[in-house]
Order: sequence, then C-alpha cells, then structure tokens
Amino acid sequence: MKKKELNQHYKNLLNDLEEISSTIDTPDELSLTVYTSEWIKFYFVGNILTKQISLQVEVAYSGFSQIDDSKLHLALENQIRYLQYLLVLHANGFTLDIVIEEGIWFAIKNLKSEPTKELENLLFHFQEGEKLKHKT
Repeated sequence: MKKKELNQHYKNLLNDLEEISSTIDTPDELSLTVYTSEWIKFYFVGNILTKQISLQVEVAYSGFSQIDDSKLHLALENQIRYLQYLLVLHANGFTLDIVIEEGIWFAIKNLKSEPTKELENLLFHFQEGEKLKHKT
C-alpha cells in the first residue's frame, strides 16, 4: 500500500463523515479497513459527531487452530515480533489497548490530518522474517 492509497482511504472516510448527520438510526462511528494480513489489520475509525478520525492497528493471529506442533515455535516468534511492533508504534505516539477476552492488541492514533509519509513508513516498516527495531 502506498501513501497515496492510505490518504485516499482517509479522504473517503472524511467525506463520508461530513455527509452523515447523527440521528438515532446512525452508528456513532464509521470504520474503513485499509490493510489486512493474517496478523495485522489497519483501519480508520471516524466519529460521526466530532468528525475525528483515528488510525487503529489490530494485532491478532487468527489461525492458531491450524498450526501443527512443528510450527508453534515460529508462531510464537511471530507473535513476539508483532508485539515488539506495537511497542515501536507506542514509542511513536500511538496508545495501546487490548481486548482481553480475545487477546487482540490495538495501537491507536488520533489523526489531525491526512497520513504522512513518515506514518506510512512507520506502519509498513515491518517485514516477514525481519526483526523490528525500536525508534528513539
């Protein structure tokens, strides 16, 4: 995904928020998924009343029931890598949260404007098989 695509998703959600007025029948928020993999999902969440958009990064592995014993070690290493990724996001202004029942971790950042190139680089700096490094 390129910054142009990320920004287009942001603009689309912002336009949708501006076109919707809050009524009893409308939800409080609109969300738009912008990236999904087996481990990570990025989505924008927009508040209909405030028109505030946040970027949420969800980290959870959906296929644990499909892992055989020989691959559990790799699954654990991947989980650790993605938790380290969340720490990098946290060090760069995201807040962290967890849905304890499902073990789903979230990193959340309220956006004041369209995503920047720096934000895109931060989101996509992880690579399969590559160790994450903390930014200072």
